Amino acid sequence: SIYNLIRKIVETTSTKRNHISAKIEKGTIEIGGYTIRKVNASYKGYLAGGSIGSVKEIPEKSLCMVDLSAPHTLFYLALDDIDAGLQAMPFYAAPGDIKKNPSGIEIIGRSKPVPAPVVSAICWFKAAMA
Repeated sequence: SIYNLIRKIVETTSTKRNHISAKIEKGTIEIGGYTIRKVNASYKGYLAGGSIGSVKEIPEKSLCMVDLSAPHTLFYLALDDIDAGLQAMPFYAAPGDIKKNPSGIEIIGRSKPVPAPVVSAICWFKAAMA
């Protein structure tokens, strides 16, 4: 994987000679103030031929960079609930949706978050490694 390739480069390169700070911690590599994280997440999705299977969030031989200082936003849509007044809100639990049980309280909440990322702040490199 690209993560392992970068890790190997950092392990074998002298950072004193290059004047760039680099450190390796569990699951992350930090180079010059930038953090590289290994992502092994996957989700169920459509594969070639129309079958459903496990799809890697970041494909092999790919790299995704996100500028976290960009003004990414999270909006909330109106809830489809008369009790909530059909209003947009980050969380709503109707009084009837709160249940007491021996181990605590069970709350059934509703929300309709819509992420609005700054697309130009996300860069993909596919097949970055031969």
